[in-house]
Amino acid sequence: MSKFTKWDLYDSADEAHVFGSSSIEPGAYPLRIIAIEDVPDKEYIIVKFDIADGEHKGMFGRFVKNDIEKWPYDAQDIRSYKDTAMPFFKAFITAIEKSNAGYTFRGANGDFQSLVGKAAVGVFANMEIPVPDEDNDLKPKVRVKFYQWRSGPAWREGKIEIPTKVIELSSDYDINKFEEALDEYMVKEVPEKINHGSQLSPAQVYDDSDLPF
Repeated sequence: MSKFTKWDLYDSADEAHVFGSSSIEPGAYPLRIIAIEDVPDKEYIIVKFDIADGEHKGMFGRFVKNDIEKWPYDAQDIRSYKDTAMPFFKAFITAIEKSNAGYTFRGANGDFQSLVGKAAVGVFANMEIPVPDEDNDLKPKVRVKFYQWRSGPAWREGKIEIPTKVIELSSDYDINKFEEALDEYMVKEVPEKINHGSQLSPAQVYDDSDLPF
């Protein structure tokens, strides 16, 4: 069983928010974590999620007939817990804790699998991806992707702002090197050492209408 142990660095980190990916309209959506996979050698977790309520409930699972091994990249978020990424990891954990009353990651002894089944809110925004758009002078394509985690209370209270501008690539975009950029952008190979944990059944996602916020 893999666990998080960097509590000293976690305590001293200020929260920071980042992004991940999708193909729905920009907005804030309630999400439920379906599975967590830990890659200890690289110090990151893969958070697989699905929409937990509303008209798009369960949409990502339906795309792949709920096969967790084929889970859409658009419904995954990679969260590094390296020292340099601790502020972003802490922002994720804070969103989960605020969304699930009584739950604390520390109280679960840093067990990554304790995150499975927890709900929070995901912000989706228009973002550039390192693929040339033939209909737009070969500039980077723009699509709706997962952007950041927020808490359920912030969503209920209307405190979440949805980005109105396209979020540009953080690195230089070179049309002649877009395949190389895409390789860096996407996780294509499964690491040799990856800890697969528990996962939710489709019924737990689609039939459970009780959000904790």
